[in-house]
Amino acid sequence: MISYRLTPEDGEPFQITADSRDVIAWESRKAGRHLGMIQATPRMTDLAELAWLAATRQKRWTGDLSDFRTGVVVLPLGEQDTDEAGLLDPSPTGAQAASWCVSR
Repeated sequence: MISYRLTPEDGEPFQITADSRDVIAWESRKAGRHLGMIQATPRMTDLAELAWLAATRQKRWTGDLSDFRTGVVVLPLGEQDTDEAGLLDPSPTGAQAASWCVSR
């Protein structure tokens, strides 16, 4: 659904994808949340929390949300940020630096 490039302050960058399980967990953490909010008006706090949920579920991060927010650079990825195989294209572009994507 939403792919991210995560760069821990003290580690190597890696890519994760938040799926429906992570969206459901995110929606359940606060009344009134729904995926349409992220699609219509993406806020970095919401995108980072969703990335944290995905990274935690996938056992790529063991700290709490506060540690994640201060210790990890979160870059939501758009489709243009991956190659044909779906792997992260590491070359920097203006679109990559400012992009985010909710796959439909």
